[in-house]
Formats: sequence, structure tokens, C-alpha cells
Amino acid sequence: MTIVKTIDPIETEAIRQIRSRIVGISKRQKLVWGPAARGLADELKHIFRDIKRNVSDRKKGITLLLFFFTTEKSILNHCDDSSGLVSDVFKEEGVSLFLNYAVPFEDRRWLAIHLVRKCLEDMEGALPILLENAVTYLTEDNVREMMEKLWGYAEDTQEEIVRDNCLEAIEILAIAMDDAVEYEKAYRARMGELHHAAVLQIGEMHLRSGKPKLALEWAQKATENKNFEASAADALLCRIYTALGEKEKARELDYRLFREYRTAKRFRELLDRIGEKSEFVAIDREEEIILQDQGLHYSDAQFLFDVGSIKVAAEYLIARRDKINGKDYAYILPLARLMAKENRYLCATVLYRALLEDILLKKKPKNYMYGVRYLGVLDMFGPFIIDWRGIEPHSEYRARIKEQHQLKSAFWSLFQQYQKEKGWT
Repeated sequence: MTIVKTIDPIETEAIRQIRSRIVGISKRQKLVWGPAARGLADELKHIFRDIKRNVSDRKKGITLLLFFFTTEKSILNHCDDSSGLVSDVFKEEGVSLFLNYAVPFEDRRWLAIHLVRKCLEDMEGALPILLENAVTYLTEDNVREMMEKLWGYAEDTQEEIVRDNCLEAIEILAIAMDDAVEYEKAYRARMGELHHAAVLQIGEMHLRSGKPKLALEWAQKATENKNFEASAADALLCRIYTALGEKEKARELDYRLFREYRTAKRFRELLDRIGEKSEFVAIDREEEIILQDQGLHYSDAQFLFDVGSIKVAAEYLIARRDKINGKDYAYILPLARLMAKENRYLCATVLYRALLEDILLKKKPKNYMYGVRYLGVLDMFGPFIIDWRGIEPHSEYRARIKEQHQLKSAFWSLFQQYQKEKGWT
């Protein structure tokens, strides 16, 4: 008995209307600027939601989505998408909906063929993400067939852009399959030589596919160029050494990576990872290393504070006060507030002075109110500091600042007003 698939007229009409809306948006000539981009993004989201709500047939849903993705470039060409709001709709809502249809879809060969056709057109927007996820909705044989067809198109075409699209698609599929050999072949065909990032990628793929020794060879090649992505190479090496059971080498690299940018969160993750028994011993060791470095790193001061070494953090900043620059207010102000909260008034004074002096030197009246508040804070801290430890006492500092910047009448007028409001005069 032959089973005849019925056509749902309601679904067919819904698809026609949705397709018409997509075409209408893609043909708009008026440029979309600024806040209007959010409106366009919302409009696109509504279309994806309407597809999900009205199209139950997976094949029709996939077909409609692939058509929608072909319009992405045209839509973005008439839109200021510097915020990424519009393109993110395709990459998030669009890709998610595509996977909803594609994962349970049975005619995988049909889907693979249509994806290949899409690759020939362009490799922008959501398509690379669809290919990255290909192994979730296609079989290995499907992906291999796709790569074979793409190689054929790449070799036969006379158009460089089509050739590059095909090779880029092969690279993405090879990464998804952890096929380092295919990836290297496609990358060399497209770029001529392996660049540093590609070398790292090949090492990563060998590691994921259970070949740590081969991964080590490629990672070591990547470390030869220490001027580019050294941290990424070290991170890969660390994982490789762990896979090879070389715990001491992995530990050494783990610490090196952590010390490039210390945070309390990364510190505790590191200790858990390497099985460090005593956090206190590890903190003492980091304190010693940090204090030996004569440079100034605000992240190190923040790290010391966050792991409870507040006194050491204060001493670290005081000892490097000549290197503190008020222009780094995004780092200085949080530290100044923390030190004040912990009654580390000398350290807080050093930090607030840097902020105040930067404002006065820049001669930007619009920022004077911040400087007024900082000077008010310094006035409050002064009486609490008994030992200035060679740092200019507040009364002398206040007199010097007043003399050096006496011509900034707007600042001093604001400060007098501030004092009256606080009841200090």
C-alpha cells in the first residue's frame, strides 16, 4: 500500500507568508542606524519564533531556515550592526532553531547536500556555526561525503572566492571531526603555509582524538614562536603533559599560566587541579614571588587582597607608589575603596592621591567633582594616619596641591561648596 503524505494548507500558507516577510526585510534599502538596530533584531526574532510555531515539517523548516540564512548578508549590508544585535539573532536563535529541526531529521544525505550548496555561496554569518555542529545532526559518512564534494568544487572552480569558501568549510568540518590531516591539507591549500594558530589547532585536534604524543610534537612547534599566542600554546602543552602523565611538567606550566594574570578564582581552580594540599603555603609562595617583582601589577594587588593577604597587598602598593598612575582609575578606585574599608588608610591615601592628581593635571572641569570627592576623602583619612613612613603628610600635601593648582578656581569653588554640604566648614 502506498502512503500518500498529505499537505497541510495552513502550514503551507504560513511558510509562504514567512518567506514573503523575509524577502521584504532583505530588500529594504533604507539604512538602519543606532537604536533602530534593536528593532530590526526583534523583528528577526519574531520571524524565527513564527517559524518554530507554524512549521512542524522538519524538511520544510530546514529549507526555510537555509533560505533565511542566505538573506543575512543583504540584511546586514543595510544595517549598522556594530553592537552585534542583528547578527547575533542569526547565530543564536537561528542556529538553535536549525538544530531543533536537523538533529531528529532522518534524510541526512539531503541535508548534507544542501549545506554544501550553501557553502558555495558564502561562508559568513551563521553557516560556520552550523558546520561546527555538523556532527550533532549528520553521520560521519555524511560529513566525509560533504568534504569530498567540497574538495571537488574547490578543484574545479575558476572563482577564487568559491574555492576559498569550500576550503574554509572543509577546515571547519575537519575540526568538528578531529581530522587533523584533512584540516592541515585544506588550510595549506587555502593559505599556502601553516600559521601559528593553525599549528595550535592541529595539536589540539590530535589531543582530542587521543594522540597526546603527536599533539606534543605540534604544540612544541607552536611554542617556537613566543611572540604570538604563547599562553595558548602553554595551555595546550599543560593539557598534553597531563594526558601523558607528566604531572610535574603540567604543574610547572599551570603555575606559569596562572602567574600571567593572578585572580583568587583561578588560584583556587589551580590548587584543585594540581592537588595542592596547603592553600596557606601556596599563598605564601605567591606573596614572595609578587614582592620580588619590582613592577606594578594591579591584578596582583587585587589577588593578594582577595586571598586575605590584605596587609601584604597594602605594602605592595605603598612600595610602588611612584609607579601608580591615576589614569588607571578603573583598577585604582576599587582598590582604594577596599583599602579604606579595611582601615588601610595610608595605602588608600596613596591611591586616592593618584586619582586626584590625574584629574587636576588633565584640566578637565567636567571631572572636577570626582577630584573634589577624592580630596574630601583624603581630608578624612589624614587624622587617622600616625606613621606616614616617609610619605608627605596630608597637611603638607594639601598645601602643596593648593599652591600648584591655585589657578583652578572652578575646582576650589566646587570643593568649598562640597565642604559646606558636608558640614565641614
